[in-house]
Amino acid sequence: MGYTVLVRWKDADEKNDLAGFGRIAQQITGVHGGATKGQWQLYARFYKSTTWPSRSINTMTTGDTCFVLCEDTSAPGHVSFENTKRATLAQDPNAQVPARPSHYKSTSLTLSPPTLLGLLFQQIGGGTVWSNWMPGALPDIEINGAVFQIGEDLIIRVGRVIQKNQPRGLVIEAELIPLPRAPGPGEDPRLLQELITAVAPTNADVKAVSLTEEQWNEILAGPDQETTTKTSNDDDDDDLFTWPGKEDETSPQKDWIGPEREKRSAFLLLKLLVTEGTQR
Repeated sequence: MGYTVLVRWKDADEKNDLAGFGRIAQQITGVHGGATKGQWQLYARFYKSTTWPSRSINTMTTGDTCFVLCEDTSAPGHVSFENTKRATLAQDPNAQVPARPSHYKSTSLTLSPPTLLGLLFQQIGGGTVWSNWMPGALPDIEINGAVFQIGEDLIIRVGRVIQKNQPRGLVIEAELIPLPRAPGPGEDPRLLQELITAVAPTNADVKAVSLTEEQWNEILAGPDQETTTKTSNDDDDDDLFTWPGKEDETSPQKDWIGPEREKRSAFLLLKLLVTEGTQR
């Protein structure tokens, strides 16, 4: 699993959304020699609190895993809180900084099985499971499509967005398996965007969806550790390429590998759907 780029094609085919899906599937399998690998199904649900302060819980379920994004507008953001603390200590190292809040504006959770969501509502709201919660401003959304693979390194997921039994265009997700992290400074970030654009019809109005590193830090409840330092050289005895000081080197954090990729993919989709809903 590797770095993922998400593209939205809202007007895939307003008269027949299946045609838009079919055109991309044909482009992948017929033009690029790709193969169908399986189904792609996700379910997004949105809830809001009935009591003050205003809180929301948005979920994305795939298989036996439910990704949950809790947001409380009355709580401070993690990044802003840490920036304020650093600025205060920079001016006066002995200054008293605000106490760490019980939670931040955004909190992400991964639940398995998804039935644990009911316990989460009960724990947050108190009383019965649904006593302080109701459906949010957005109706439930289903993403239903297929997974394709081109060669050994590129996976493309294409899904119809369905809301109230009505098609709402397509989402297309391209994953470059060998790339474990987002392109860094000085690296060209357009590779996957160009790959994903290549599988869409030439007249398709597709738009890439992304989050800044600061937004990721908020969602993932803290800055991602960009590097990992090797603290033990127990395995170096048989390493022919060991040299003094090698144990101090750092290696890139694999932000888009395994469960981390699935988590980031789910939250990127959630942010896309919530943003679209609030802009209507």
